[in-house]
Amino acid sequence: MTSPKLFLLYAPIDAEWAQGFYQQLREAGYTLYMEPPESDPEDAILQRKTTAALQKATHLLAVVSKESALGESAAAFEAWWRPFLRTGRPVIACIAPDAPPGAEHWMPFDLLRQRRADFREPDGMAQLQKWIGPAPSAANEGQPISEPMFSRADAASRAARPEPTPRPIAAPPRRPPTPSKPKPAEEPLPPRPKPTFLRMILNTIGVLIGLMLVVLLLFAASESGDSTTGGISAEAWLVSLLIVVVAVALIGRIVTQRQRRQWRLEQRRQMAQTRAKIEAEEAAQTPEVYLEVIQSKAKRDVGQIWPMDDFALTVGRGVKVDVPLRDRAIARRQCMVFLDDETGRYYLENLDVRERTVFYDKPLLQGEVVPIENGDMIRLGKSVVLQFRA
Repeated sequence: MTSPKLFLLYAPIDAEWAQGFYQQLREAGYTLYMEPPESDPEDAILQRKTTAALQKATHLLAVVSKESALGESAAAFEAWWRPFLRTGRPVIACIAPDAPPGAEHWMPFDLLRQRRADFREPDGMAQLQKWIGPAPSAANEGQPISEPMFSRADAASRAARPEPTPRPIAAPPRRPPTPSKPKPAEEPLPPRPKPTFLRMILNTIGVLIGLMLVVLLLFAASESGDSTTGGISAEAWLVSLLIVVVAVALIGRIVTQRQRRQWRLEQRRQMAQTRAKIEAEEAAQTPEVYLEVIQSKAKRDVGQIWPMDDFALTVGRGVKVDVPLRDRAIARRQCMVFLDDETGRYYLENLDVRERTVFYDKPLLQGEVVPIENGDMIRLGKSVVLQFRA
């Protein structure tokens, strides 16, 4: 296990304690670097050493006090640790012994969420070693990342010096990942729709009507039978049985086809959303041209993005459209958005007979074509609102 490389950051007002803390870490065998508080921004050698130390460091130890968090040096202090945090490397807040209690009230929120070592407590060093690991052995005593420079000025003169200007921290170069062929995702089938209360009532009424028809047919067959014996002829029984079987078969076929059509529509919606999600993950960005569902009675449709991969995109509630919606107040093929190759512009065409496609408060006639631009709203029926993005 490689030993951590530490960069010690502090404000000028905490320089005295920070230098003692630096010596304690050096004696423990850690590899670290500490820039002197009176560093000259024009010192090219010191600037190169500091930049190299920041690039090599694996952890940044930020000595935090109330003055460094809220005082005059707060802005410069934050300009040091925040860019380091953006590179993905850990920042450990080392609370100085003279810091007041209640760090959650005066520490920056982003720094408060990071790892902390409270040196106001006796086990402050143990808390720090929990995050950076134990000290290396004495045989492998750590060396500074860059040769440190210490000031011989007193604390008053150090506190009177201006804050050093932070240098940009370059992120370590990362090897680009090897592109791999994406595995085809399995598209799960949606569950079959559960019977609604209205459908249960209709099914019950259908069963009652069927029983009434059977009773009426049996009564009619008995009346047409032999009056002397009161029996029912075989022909009447056969006709009654055939009528009942045909009626039950027709009703069952109608109900089954309706459920199968709804199940296929739900399956197509889920498959289309799965394909759109996979394509969006592969592209890792929002498509350039797409339709977004802004408003709909069906809450599951709101927020969905339908990219325009081809030259046309059909919208409706049917099965054979590119954007299948769940609102039954629109047509199976309501409208279409397409690209004109000659002009390079996008157009909206209404495919509905009942003029339920509204563009800028104007209902479009069947077959009417209007140009659309980025941000235009398209209203379909009573509740669906789409927004075009290009």
